[in-house]
Amino acid sequence: KLIIQIELCGMPIDMGMVEKAKMELSAESQKHLDVINNSPLTQMFNERLQYKTMEMANSQLKKKQHPIENFRDVVFNPNSGPQLQDFLYEMLGLPVLDYTDTKLPATGGDTLNKLTKHTSDPQILALLNALIGFAGVEKILSSFIPAFEKALQKPDKHYYLHGGFNLGGTVSGRLSSSNPNLQQIPSGSAYGKLIKKCFKAPPGWIFCGADFN
Repeated sequence: KLIIQIELCGMPIDMGMVEKAKMELSAESQKHLDVINNSPLTQMFNERLQYKTMEMANSQLKKKQHPIENFRDVVFNPNSGPQLQDFLYEMLGLPVLDYTDTKLPATGGDTLNKLTKHTSDPQILALLNALIGFAGVEKILSSFIPAFEKALQKPDKHYYLHGGFNLGGTVSGRLSSSNPNLQQIPSGSAYGKLIKKCFKAPPGWIFCGADFN
């Protein structure tokens, strides 16, 4: 009964703050992306990508061959796992520290953080830090901000975010959450305060918290 009441009540959202947070996060994402795109290492990798794409396209042709100029628009996409694997482990020669469930070299944020301890090259370190920052911001922009924007406006003119809480969804017996996962909303990261400001009590109410400690 309590869980159903929580789900029906929802979390009060300040839509003006959501829009502001989206703008700040988008600017931060672009800042990291500029560092990535302007890195000499990325420009070298773009050449590698363009030649590989050209060779693949030309291998399908019998006589006519496309020149490299036709592939200059092929550039590094930091959201592409296969490209990141090629960039980090094949071109830069960094050690493979973790693997995905499908036994491919991992490229997630935790792995990128580990890789910073395996190089002293300032160019590689700058690139890794930009990739870490970009991945962190993009996760919020792609997973949480769209969910916030779908919050429902109720008769009190305030917006509420509704998520689902699931019984028996974890081995430990704790609740799990979905659509969106309200238990994984960033709180302690660099963007925690910004995200917390998106939650605001409706007029006439006070937002408070209780903890065992």
